[in-house]
Amino acid sequence: MQSTLFLHFITCVDHAYIDARGNVVGGSYHPNFEVTGEVESKENVVVDFSRVKKEIKGAIDDKARGFDHKLWIIHGLSKVSYAINDVEQTILIQTPTTTLRMPCNAVKIFDSEWHGNMDKTFEAEANAYLTAELSKLHPDLNITVKTQNTSTCFSHSAQPFM
Repeated sequence: MQSTLFLHFITCVDHAYIDARGNVVGGSYHPNFEVTGEVESKENVVVDFSRVKKEIKGAIDDKARGFDHKLWIIHGLSKVSYAINDVEQTILIQTPTTTLRMPCNAVKIFDSEWHGNMDKTFEAEANAYLTAELSKLHPDLNITVKTQNTSTCFSHSAQPFM
């Protein structure tokens, strides 16, 4: 028998991304998660609630591969060129409006393409990432991410991004 666990308010994902004009834009998400899987016969649950909650938060907040407190580069959206220096573990980012040199772990380069809006793009990227990460620990679980944009995004020029 399958069942679904609903997880809310696990973490807040504060981020910035490079938009289609090359501006750095900030925002926040409070993602909601659905964890679906076979109910264990021993404990009669899909997975231990507190364990999976910590695992999801740990993956989202991961300093090397996570989403929180990162600058996002999104293929198909971000007007950017970048070069990674593997020796120094830095990335040089150039847009029409700015040049940045940052540690590689301060940037999240999305594998997913732009889905037409930020919510769908983040959901697709987070779903793929969390499914891969948590399937290492729980091969029978299916993870779904639903996001809620919790702030209006502003560019560095303080103009609302719509």
